[in-house]
Amino acid sequence: MDAADRAKIQRQMSMYSQSEQQQLARTESSLEKWARTIKEITGVVVNIAKIMKEILEMLDRHNRR
Repeated sequence: MDAADRAKIQRQMSMYSQSEQQQLARTESSLEKWARTIKEITGVVVNIAKIMKEILEMLDRHNRR
């Protein structure tokens, strides 16, 4: 996020009360946490897919003998 985006967000945030800003910050933090979790899970799934592909290739080579 660049400086212009941050400035725009700060202007928009000034329209909300302090408690609303705190709730938005908690929500943003929670969403960022979920995004990191999903990214980690995606990485694991990709690795599992690569392993499965290797296993299938090995089985295919074995069955061709």
